[in-house]
Amino acid sequence: MIAVAQQSARGGGKTRRQSKSASEDRRDLVRYKVEAVSRAVVLLEAFRRGEASLTAETLSKRTGLSSPAVAALLGTLARRGLVQRSAGDPGFYRLGLGWLRLADVKRQQLEIREVSTPVLQRIRDAVNETVSLGIRIGANRVNIEYAESRHEVRRIVQPGFHVALHVGAGGLALMSGMDDAEIEAYLAPIAISQIQKSKLVAAIKAARRDGHAFVEGEVTSDTAAISAPVRNHSGDAVAALTISMPQPRCTPAMRARCIRDVVKGAREISLAMGHDPARAG
Repeated sequence: MIAVAQQSARGGGKTRRQSKSASEDRRDLVRYKVEAVSRAVVLLEAFRRGEASLTAETLSKRTGLSSPAVAALLGTLARRGLVQRSAGDPGFYRLGLGWLRLADVKRQQLEIREVSTPVLQRIRDAVNETVSLGIRIGANRVNIEYAESRHEVRRIVQPGFHVALHVGAGGLALMSGMDDAEIEAYLAPIAISQIQKSKLVAAIKAARRDGHAFVEGEVTSDTAAISAPVRNHSGDAVAALTISMPQPRCTPAMRARCIRDVVKGAREISLAMGHDPARAG
């Protein structure tokens, strides 16, 4: 980008060309992008309840943006699925289905922690063992919330702790919501033997059948864990509710108690996330 500056008469009235620095160019680009986003937000806010469809002319008048600017913004937003032309009249625009995807992601981010925290704390108080909530991020399971046991010797699972998706009871619970093709695609690049893969697939299918998973000595050698999947309104397994403890405390009676509590807790969170077991069945 080139800027032109006029010298003073004392300098001979000459015109010189002055190149902007790279940092100035970057600032201009950032400023342009921010302004474009701001205009897009103004345009989207022009859609109001009770007015499902609007023309480009109406949007221009309502926002104060020029007709060419509105046309350009509508084109960009339409390509992203955030607005769409009305089926009955292509001269009208309405909000697109892309917002449903964004709203679902945001709802999961906000609601799952909000609705799960009291459940985690209640289970922790009942069994006095560490309870955590993990989600899938790429090929990993990442803990996003927990309620820690009050025992002097306890399992510590802090937010941000992550392991490979297929490792541990929480991973089995999450993968139980995947279909066989998804499981096969996930396992394909994993560097384990075919025998190990077969055992893992069997464990995932058992978790799918039983509604929970139980693992000993996998994430850490001295820990036992019980986990159940949390499902959203679409029936997808979006999180894993897990109780973990030192192995010596995982007696048969304690294991049975934790299975009941974790399955019940996962079901409660799922219902709060909009899951309908009757429709899923």
